[in-house]
Amino acid sequence: MPAPSHFSPAFFKFLKGLTENNTREWFLANKKAYEADVKLPMLRFITDLKPKLTKISKRIDVDPKPAGGSMLRMNRDTRFSKDKSPYKTNVGAMFGLTGADELMLGYHLSLMPDNKGGQIKAYVGIWEPDGPTLEKIRARMMVKPGEWTKAVGGAFAKRHVFEGESLKRPPKVGDCPVEEDHPLIADLKRKSHAAVATFDEKSACTPGFIDDYVETARLGVPLMTFLCKATDVAF
Repeated sequence: MPAPSHFSPAFFKFLKGLTENNTREWFLANKKAYEADVKLPMLRFITDLKPKLTKISKRIDVDPKPAGGSMLRMNRDTRFSKDKSPYKTNVGAMFGLTGADELMLGYHLSLMPDNKGGQIKAYVGIWEPDGPTLEKIRARMMVKPGEWTKAVGGAFAKRHVFEGESLKRPPKVGDCPVEEDHPLIADLKRKSHAAVATFDEKSACTPGFIDDYVETARLGVPLMTFLCKATDVAF
């Protein structure tokens, strides 16, 4: 008998309802559905994912604890936001690297219903690193352009696209300004080096989704290797 799928239509039904009723009152009234249809399936997914991702690297932190583990909290930090909605309308998990907690470096999975402006997104890379870290990544690109091109080309490029903001003008690397016609100028301008592969809601509800997700993670190994070498993080 094939293994059951981790996620079901009920998982996305809850998120659709939360999108339309983002209040503490609605969430508390539907907390049993959240626990049964959302939280437990996500934790089971993370539990089953752990041995698969650790085959890629034992340093990828995959923690199925219900609190303080890989699954991200549903509560939003609204202190500095104009949007005071109390809950996220996606379910997320972060699989960072052991010893690199201060960097948003690793893998991230976000699940959101298709018809609410979202998708299932599987990220790999580093998100909005600080200035010195970004400088290290750009410096390695300049010194190892072939290594970078190989890491983000081929099968990876067919499945992933980069997201995030970019500089309007070419950066300096060290004391040297980069020319606008540099072959890697688009990548050198990036403020993040995080790429995403997308899935739809239907595919996320199939038993094979976990292996499809792992395959996107495997495609991102050359990028992770490059970024780890640049930032002196073990992978």
